[in-house]
This record gives sequence, structure tokens and C-alpha cells, in this order.
Amino acid sequence: MDRKIVVPSRWQVPKSIRGSVSEVPGSQRALEAEGHLLLILHRLPAAQSGRRELRMFWRNPDGKWESDELGSGIDALRKHVTEFRRRVQEIEAMENRATSADDYFRIRSEVAPVYRAAKNMSAAISRALELCPDDRGLLVCRNVAASVERTSELLKDDATYGLEYTMTKQAESQALASRRLNLIAAVFFPIMAFSSIFGMNIDHGFEHRAKWVFWLFVTGGITVGLMMTTLVFSRKKIRTLRSRDIAPERNYK
Repeated sequence: MDRKIVVPSRWQVPKSIRGSVSEVPGSQRALEAEGHLLLILHRLPAAQSGRRELRMFWRNPDGKWESDELGSGIDALRKHVTEFRRRVQEIEAMENRATSADDYFRIRSEVAPVYRAAKNMSAAISRALELCPDDRGLLVCRNVAASVERTSELLKDDATYGLEYTMTKQAESQALASRRLNLIAAVFFPIMAFSSIFGMNIDHGFEHRAKWVFWLFVTGGITVGLMMTTLVFSRKKIRTLRSRDIAPERNYK
């Protein structure tokens, strides 16, 4: 459950700003009135958590900054955006070590909430900079926030592509293994059919034949199996080639 917004009572914030702040967190935003600037941001979110924790930063008309958690000065806002940058760097290191679908899924779950928060944080700080264009410290924080947003977006896309690629490769490997099993089954199917027929406890006239008759059936079964396999896979290859010829050419120029 999101905690209610409470603007610190020690802050001499105009009533117009206090009246604009509701009890629910809402989106990250910048509020300005009478030279005062109130910046409402979200803390670094945890993975797979819908809870939003807030941090507030106040800039008085003299250009001095205060925060409700990180101390005073523009360094408080720098600490806030730096937390996001460090977290993104940690996720980036995880992405470099990822090798399996589970790894990429975990990265996707970790970076998604960070990206959403970073995107809205960057927009809120950019709005604050529009309201206070001469604040150089705010400009630096805006640049860091924009960099965090872009990097987290790239990580999210890379994790998605990595997950899709890994799953595709696994499906391809399974299809190849299934094809090999089908090939073995096709080769030995005639022999198994002959074995089933002549293995029944009935008189079929071949019980006392010479040994060469047995090997004749074995050779014939293998030959029929190879012919069936060649026929099936050659037709499949022909259909694949025809589908490629029928497919329209694409002009990428």
C-alpha cells in the first residue's frame, strides 16, 4: 500500500502547492508557485513490486534545496539519481553474464520497474529545469536522469531480445532432436512391422526356412525404411524450396 504524501511542516511551501498535493502518491511531477519548486519523485523500486515510495525535494526562491530524506542542497537530488544509475549498472553487469532464459527473464523483471520510474523521473526533472532554467545543479541531475532512462530502456530491450533468442534456440534444438528420433523410427519401422507379424504364435511357413530368409527380411526392411525416409524428407525439402520461390521479394532500399 502506498503511503500518504505529507509535505514537511518545516518547509515554507506556499498554500497553492500544498493544496495541489493529494494524499495519494500519483505520478512523479514538479510543482511551482511564487518562486518555490516542489519536486515529487519515486524511490528506486524493487523488482516485481507495485509499491511506490516517495521522496520530495523543495527549492526555495533563493535557490536552496531541501529534501525529506537525503539532506539539504542539490547533492540530495544528485544522490537520488545516482541510486538509479548504480542500480542500472548492476543490472547491466547481470545482462553481460546472462546465458539462459531464466537469466534474461530475471533481468527483464528487474529492469522493467526501474525503467518506468526512471522515465517518469527524467520527465519530472526536465519539467523542473524548464521552471528553473538557471539552476546548473538541476541541469546535471537532468542529464544523469536522461542517461539512466536511456540505458534502462536499452537493457529492457536487450533482455527481451535475449529471452526470445534463447527460447527460439531451445525450440530449434528440440525440433532437431525430434527430427533425429523420427528418422530413426522411420528407418526401423518396417523391421518392427515384420517382427510383429512374424513374431505371432501362428504357423506362417517361415519357421523352418534357411537363415538367409531371415537376413533377407532384415535387409528388405532396412531398405524400405531408407526409401520411406528419403521420400518423406525429399518432399519436405521440395515444399520448402517452393515456398521460398513463391514468397514475394522485399525491397529494402
